[in-house]
Parts: sequence; C-alpha cells; structure tokens
Amino acid sequence: MATEVDLPSKGHTVTATADVRFQITGQGTYSISFGNFNDTLYDNTAPANFTVTGGLGNDSVVNTEPGLSSIVLGAGKDTLYGSDGSTTVSMGNGNDSVSVYHETFSVTLGSGKDSFAASESSGFIGVGGKASLALSDGSYTVGLSSGGHDSVEMSVDGPSLVTGGGGHDTIVASSGFYTIQGGGGHDSVEVSDHSNAVLYGGLGHDTMVVDNHSNASIWAGVPPNDSIHGHDSVQVTDHSSAFVHGNGGFDTVIVDSSSKGTVLGGAGNDSVEVTDHSALQFQTGFLNGHDTINVSDSSKATVYGADGNDSVNVDSGTNNVKLFSGRGNDTFSFHSSSFGGIGNSELVDFSKSDILDLQDSTFTTIGNIDAHAHFVTSGSNLVVNFTSGGTTQGHMTFDGFAGKGFTSFSSMNFAGYHIVATG
Repeated sequence: MATEVDLPSKGHTVTATADVRFQITGQGTYSISFGNFNDTLYDNTAPANFTVTGGLGNDSVVNTEPGLSSIVLGAGKDTLYGSDGSTTVSMGNGNDSVSVYHETFSVTLGSGKDSFAASESSGFIGVGGKASLALSDGSYTVGLSSGGHDSVEMSVDGPSLVTGGGGHDTIVASSGFYTIQGGGGHDSVEVSDHSNAVLYGGLGHDTMVVDNHSNASIWAGVPPNDSIHGHDSVQVTDHSSAFVHGNGGFDTVIVDSSSKGTVLGGAGNDSVEVTDHSALQFQTGFLNGHDTINVSDSSKATVYGADGNDSVNVDSGTNNVKLFSGRGNDTFSFHSSSFGGIGNSELVDFSKSDILDLQDSTFTTIGNIDAHAHFVTSGSNLVVNFTSGGTTQGHMTFDGFAGKGFTSFSSMNFAGYHIVATG
C-alpha cells in the first residue's frame, strides 16, 4: 500500500523512497522526484506550481488546479490528467495515457503505444511511437513520429495542424479546420462532418477521403515543393467538394454522392471517376500523362486534355460532358442502349487524331447509328440529335464544325475523322 504524504503551503522538494501518494494541500512551488516506484501526485485542492520527475515505475499525476507544471515521466505505464493549468509534459517509453481539459500544454509522447485526449484546450502534441489521439473543441498542432505507424482522431472547432512522420499513419479529422501533411509513409487521411482542410499527401502512396459535406484542397506531394509524390487515391463523397492536384504519381480520384471535384491530373497516368449525380472539372497533366476519366449516373464533367493520350468513358445515364481533347490522341467512348444515356455532350476541339467510339448495345454499326442521328447546325457548331422510337434521346455538339458540310458520321469518317461503333 502506498504511503500518503501531504505537501502543505510554501513548497517542498521531496524524493520518493517507496510507493507514495503525494497530495498538494496548499499554494507553493514543489519539486517532486518519484524515483523507480509506483507513485501518485494529486493537486486538486490548491493552485500550485510543481515539477515532477518520474522513473521506472507506473506513475500517475492528477492536476485540476491552476498553475504551471513541468512533468517528465519515465519508462513505466504512466497516467496523467490535467485541467485549468499550463503544462509541459515529456512521457517516457511505456504505454502511457494522457488526458487534458481546458488546458494549455506541450506534450511529447514516448515510443510506447500511447493514448492522448484533449478537450477545450490548445497546445502541441509530439508523437514518438504508435499513438492514438482524440482531440475536440480547441486548437492543436500534432507532430507524428518519424518511424511509428500512428493513429490520430480529431474533432476541433479551431485551426489545427497535423504533420505526419515516416510511418504509415492514419488521420481521421472531423468538424474542424485542418492542415494535414501526410509525411513519408503510406498514409490514410479522412476529413468529414462539415470540415475544411488543406491536405498534403507526402512521399508515400496515400489514401485521402473527403466526406459528409466537407471541403478540401488536396496536394498529392509535399509542401512547399509538390514535385515529390506517390501514387495516391482520393475520394470526394457525400455532398463534399475538393480541389485535387495529382502531381506526378499514378493517382486515382473518385467523386461521388452528389459531390464536386476540380482535378488537376499532373504528370502521371491518372484515373478519375465521377458518378452518382456529381460534378467534375478535370485538367489533365501538362507532362504527357495518359489519363482515364469515367463519367456515369447523371453526372456532369468538363475535361481538358493536354499532351497525353487520354481516355474518356461516358456511361449510361443522363450525363452532361464537355470535352477538350488537347494535343494528344484521345479516345471518347459513349455507352448507351438505344441512345438512352447519351445525355448532352460537347466536343470542343475534336480532331482527326482523336477517336469517338459510340458503344450502343442496340445500334452496333455506324450505318445503324447514322439512321438515327440527325445533323443540324447551330451557329458555328454542328449538333447531332440521337433518336430512338421517334424520341430524341440525347445531343452531341461538335464545336466549330458547322461549315464542314457533314450530314452523317460516315461522311465525317470519309473526311478523315475517326468515328467507330464497338457496341
């Protein structure tokens, strides 16, 4: 059983020689050394300033009074609770637990498997091992370790910064304002519940999710030089919106569930999917990335091609797409049944180096399609109306083609364009 020792007013310097339960009972300044025993300090009756040094034991500190405290704990399995004060803490290498409320703090966790919780507080948390953090209602800066695979859960109402280390980290942030830098590992980052965030993937092959009415600006590389990057995966879902800069990796971006995405593909061969009543604006890379863009389920997309040989697939559903082919040899594929799902499509700079593939499951040859495709001019543009059963199913506009005299896809092929039917 621990010995009970009261520390009255005016302050003391004490060293434990056994398991001791220290109780601060008056105002003052205290210096306490726990030694290698299982010791406890309570400061819950009077404001005080104190310094605590732990050893190898499993120590516990509870501080609920205003004051300044400096705590260095050792290699045991230690526990700390603090509120209403200002605390500097260095935990040891054990599996420690820290909880603070209404506190200003600087906490450095050790190399153990630690847990940290903070509410209505502000401060810095340095993670030295595998740690789990639950943060709410405050302003926090988190630095993750260089080698541990860390896990962070955050919910705050103020700005917070999280910097990942070299491990494969998991960061879940909700209901706040965040800047999150993934670091060198293969990281997983999720931002949800009406959050606003700036996300940097870092060096690894990262996975980033923007969920539940959140907004994010996502850079797949590392600040301030975003030319270093991995093959990243980004999902924007559930009425969220994001600007995504893919950089040089082979990135995958999904925009779904009534969300909005603006995507700059970067130099890699990227894959982008927009579905489920969502909207996309996509700019392919300027360094010859060969990108794939899929549009489906009543979604909208504006796609700007560049130097790469890109592929755009428009699936069945009332989709609306505007396509800029750029300088590459691009392929535009439209999937439909009796032209249902063609939607409203605009090809801004379709050229003889591009391919238009009309993949209709009912009308499977260019001749069949021509019989149901009606060519009319509108200003400087050529508009093709697709009909089935006497009903117009969709429209396709070729910008600048009004004066070329085309009356069918066959006539376009005869002039050197490439219209195919692979349905």
